[in-house]
Amino acid sequence: MRLLIAHSQHLFQAGPYEALARRLQSALALAGHEAAEIRLPVSDDSPSEMKLALPLLDLSQAAEVPVDRLIALGGPLWGLGHPVRIAWVLDDTWTFRPPADPSRRLDRRWLGGCRRVFASHLDLALRLRRLAAVHATVLSPGRPDDDLVDALTRP
Repeated sequence: MRLLIAHSQHLFQAGPYEALARRLQSALALAGHEAAEIRLPVSDDSPSEMKLALPLLDLSQAAEVPVDRLIALGGPLWGLGHPVRIAWVLDDTWTFRPPADPSRRLDRRWLGGCRRVFASHLDLALRLRRLAAVHATVLSPGRPDDDLVDALTRP
């Protein structure tokens, strides 16, 4: 399986999920998958116009090679264009935005369109259900690599 691991890259500094993305890429490769990392300078603090453009980035193929699955580590990257998106919500900062916040509405729509949504802990999974009507399975980044690969590549 070919997988893309997407996460935010803060220019001139390490992003918050960079170590996890590299760990996943190595674990997926050891399990026989092709995995690549894509870093985008987009975060929750980015202007709305940048976030609205995310679905236009079609990542279903790279250099004319099909990509089977996109794993988005954190928002707003779960809005990227791919038919099989997996969102891994690793922090709960978005849950503190006011309900009328446009970014929160986008997150609800994009998370709802994901094939699978994971939350890093139970409290976050419960908040996703209550605030965004999204069912999330708990998947802690501290789990062994084999567990992470199994969860992220399961059909």
